[in-house]
Amino acid sequence: MFTNRDYFRGFISVVTNIHYMKESLVTDSDLSSGYRIDFWTVAIILISVISIALTIYGLMEGITGIQPHLFYLPVIMLAYRCPKAGTVLAILMGILNIVLFWIFMPEADELSLITIKSLVLVGVGIITALLSAELTNKKERYEGIFSTSRSGIVLLNPETGEISEANRHFYSMLDPEEGEKGIKNIKQVWKDEEARKAFFYRLERENPQRCLEEAYLTGKNGNRNVVISAGKFSDAEAILTISDVTRLRTAEKEREEEREKAQNYLDVAAVILLVISRDLKVTMINRKGSELLGYPEKEILGKDWFEEFTPEPDKEKVKELFTAIIRGERENLKHWERYVRPRNGKLRLIRWQMVVLRNTDGAVTEFLCSGEDITEERLAELALEQSENKYRELFNNTNDIIFLYEATADPELTKFLEVNDVACTSLQYTRDEMMQIGPYNITAPDYRSSFSEIRRDLFSESHTFEWAVQRKDGTVFPVEIGAHIFVLNGMKVILCVVRNITERKRYEQELRDSLDEKEVLLREVHHRVKNNLQVICSLLGLQAAEFGEASEVAWSLHEIENRIRSMALVHEHLYRSDNLTQIDAESYISDLTSELLSSYAPLTDISLDLKIDKCSPDIDIAVPCGMILNEIISNSLKHAFEGRKKGSIRIHLIKEDSGLCRLEVGDDGIGLPPESELRKKETLGITLIETLVDQMDATLEISREGGTTYFLVFSGTQR
Repeated sequence: MFTNRDYFRGFISVVTNIHYMKESLVTDSDLSSGYRIDFWTVAIILISVISIALTIYGLMEGITGIQPHLFYLPVIMLAYRCPKAGTVLAILMGILNIVLFWIFMPEADELSLITIKSLVLVGVGIITALLSAELTNKKERYEGIFSTSRSGIVLLNPETGEISEANRHFYSMLDPEEGEKGIKNIKQVWKDEEARKAFFYRLERENPQRCLEEAYLTGKNGNRNVVISAGKFSDAEAILTISDVTRLRTAEKEREEEREKAQNYLDVAAVILLVISRDLKVTMINRKGSELLGYPEKEILGKDWFEEFTPEPDKEKVKELFTAIIRGERENLKHWERYVRPRNGKLRLIRWQMVVLRNTDGAVTEFLCSGEDITEERLAELALEQSENKYRELFNNTNDIIFLYEATADPELTKFLEVNDVACTSLQYTRDEMMQIGPYNITAPDYRSSFSEIRRDLFSESHTFEWAVQRKDGTVFPVEIGAHIFVLNGMKVILCVVRNITERKRYEQELRDSLDEKEVLLREVHHRVKNNLQVICSLLGLQAAEFGEASEVAWSLHEIENRIRSMALVHEHLYRSDNLTQIDAESYISDLTSELLSSYAPLTDISLDLKIDKCSPDIDIAVPCGMILNEIISNSLKHAFEGRKKGSIRIHLIKEDSGLCRLEVGDDGIGLPPESELRKKETLGITLIETLVDQMDATLEISREGGTTYFLVFSGTQR
C-alpha cells in the first residue's frame, strides 16, 4: 500500500511534468520579447492541475468512472492552442492515467480498460494537435498574405460600407497617420457614390463570386487610382482587394503622351515611316504614309504590307527578300526602290531605307522602314532624259556644225567642251581628237590673225559672221558662224553654230554674175527708151516748127514734148544711176526744172527755191511724180507771171519720219482762178494731174494764198 508521502511525491511529479509542458508551450509560442504567460496558458495549467487533483481524489475515493474524462479538457485545450505541447500533454496524461490507476487501485481488474481509455485520450490529443497545427499553418499563411500583401484587403459590410477589418497596406495607401482609427467606412475614401452603389449592386446581384472595378479613392495621400476586386465573404460581408495602380496609370499616361509626341514627330516627317512585324504585318505608319496610300491609319494597321500595298511583279520578289532576312539567309536590305499601290490605283515609286530590329537572341522582330516618294522626281528625270536624248539627237543630226568652248580661256589654247557628230564628220576628226583641239586650231590660216578680235566682239553681243575653217587634211571651206555667249554651270561658254556656205557662195557668185548681166541689159533698155523718147521729142519739135511758134497747135505739141521729156529724163537718170530701180530725186528735179525754164521762159528772170531731202523714189513713183511736176511748173511758167519779168518758183521735197514724202510746189504769181471756174475749164493738165495722183495713191491739196501752192503727199515706193 502506498503512503501519503507517496501520494505527495506522485503529485509533485505531475506538477513537474506540467512545468515542462508549460516551458514547451512558451517555446512553441515563439515569444521573442521575453518570458511571458498569457491568459490561456494560465487557464490550461490551472485546468490541468484541477483535473489531476480531481482524478487523484476520485481514485482515492474509489471512483473510477470519471477517469480519464477529466483529462480531455486540458489536453484538447492545449492541443488547440499549442499543437506540439498538446501532443506531449496527451501522452503524459495517458501515462499519468495508467500510473494513477495502478497506484491507487492495483488490485482492480480494469487495468486493460484504463489502458485503452488512456490510448484514446492520447489519440484525441494527437488528432486535435494535428488539426490545430493545420489550422494554425493556414491561419499563419493567410495572416501573412493579409499583412504582407502589396494590395489593400478590406472586409466590410456591402450595404453600410462599415469596415470590420483591413490590412496595413490599405491604411498606408490612404491614411498612414491615423490608420484604422481614421478610416471606419469605405464611403470616407470612395466618394463616387453612384459608382460605389453600382459596384456593390453588381457584387450582390449579378456576379456574387467576383466583381472588378477601377475607381478613384480619396485619402490624406490624395487621389489614388485603384483597381477593386471584390467577392462575397459571407452573407453579410464582402472582401475587397484594392490594388493601387496610380503609378501604373501615371506611367501609362506618360507613355501615351510620349507615344503621342513621338507620333506627332513621325506625322510631321516629310517621309513615310513604317514598321513591319516579323509576320509582315503593318504595326505602325505615320500620317505621310497614310496620306500617300489614301487610307486612314486604322485601315492600314494589321494588314499584310506586301499583299495589300505592293503591286505585281514586285510583291513576291520583295516578300521573299524579307523572308530571307528573317531566316538569316541574307543581310539587311538597306536601300531599294519599289512601287506601292495606293487606294486610287496610281502606282507611286518609293525610295526605301530599312533598319532590321532584333531581340537579344539576334532574331528579327521588326523592320523599321523610311520611304521617300520619288515618283515626281523620277518622272522629271525621265522627262529630262527624254529631253536630253531629243536635244542630243537634234544636236547630232542637224546639218550644221555645233561646238561649245570656254569663253574665258586663252583663245589659242582653249579646247572644245562639246561637239556634235556633224562637226566630226565635216572636219574629218574623231570625237576624241576634236576634244583635244579648239576653235583656233580649225580656223583657216588666213583668218587666224582676226580670231582674237572676233572673239572680243562676242562678249558684247551675239554675233553672226562669215569665216573659213580648215579640215584635218588641210582643205579650207567657207562658213557662216552664229555665236552666242552664256553661262553654263557657273562658267562662261560660247556656243557656235557653223554652217558650210560653200554652195551658197557658189550660188551667190552665179547670181551676182547673172545680176551683172541683167544690169547691163537693163541699162541698155533704159538707154534705148530714153533715146526713143528723145527721138519722139525731136519729131514733135519739128512738127511744131511747121505750124509756127505762135500757133496753138505748136504750143500743144511743145506741151506734149515736155511731158515726154519728163519721162525720158527718168530713164536717163536710171541709166546713169547705180540702182536701176530708183533715182536721185534732187538731181532729177533740178534737171527737170532747168529744162522747163529754158523751154518756157528763156528771157524771164525766174528764180528757183529748191529744198530736196534725200529721197530715192522707184520708177513707178518717179514717172507720174515727174509728169505732175512738169504740169505744175509748166502751168506756172505759162500763166502765173503774165505781164511780169520776174518771179519765183518754190519746190520742197520733205522726207517725213513716217516714211512718206511731202512735195510742195508753189509760185508767187497771180494764182489760180476760183475752183468753180477751174472745174469749168477741165483742161488736160488738171485732168492729167488728178489721174496721176490717183495712180500714185497720193493726196493733193491746193493753196491760193500768195500765189499758188500744191501739196502732194505720197509714198516713195509703189504699194
